[in-house]
Amino acid sequence: MKKLILLLVVAALGLGGFKIYHAMQQGGIAGDAAVAEFHEMMNSARDAEIYEKGSAAFRAGVTKENFQKFLTRLRTDAGQFKHGTRQAVNVSNVNGNTTLVIGCDATFEKGHLEEHFVFDDNADKPVLIRYDVKKLMGSTADAP
Repeated sequence: MKKLILLLVVAALGLGGFKIYHAMQQGGIAGDAAVAEFHEMMNSARDAEIYEKGSAAFRAGVTKENFQKFLTRLRTDAGQFKHGTRQAVNVSNVNGNTTLVIGCDATFEKGHLEEHFVFDDNADKPVLIRYDVKKLMGSTADAP
């Protein structure tokens, strides 16, 4: 009987671990696509479109004007986005609300930055909640 209980516990832990791994994989894939779309729009100076596609929480946290100023300053200081590598992904599901947090090492024309994206992942595709940028060596420049 003890062996059966132990086997069931191990099987449950294994299944739970697989579900977590699968969620991380799917979150990474969906997050990568959302990050790529963000960079394409940012390089094309489609700041208003990024803002409008953001979540209600995103728009409540920053005005359209301040977000556009932030991205304009980012393009001026860092140049165009060239490529990036996902360094971390965190999939969080609290009370049925799924959030993706993506950390990237990004190469821009004028240097490397660390980017942090937070997405609401409860619809067909992730929706931006927050975008922050930090120099890999030096000061932080967060979105307003």
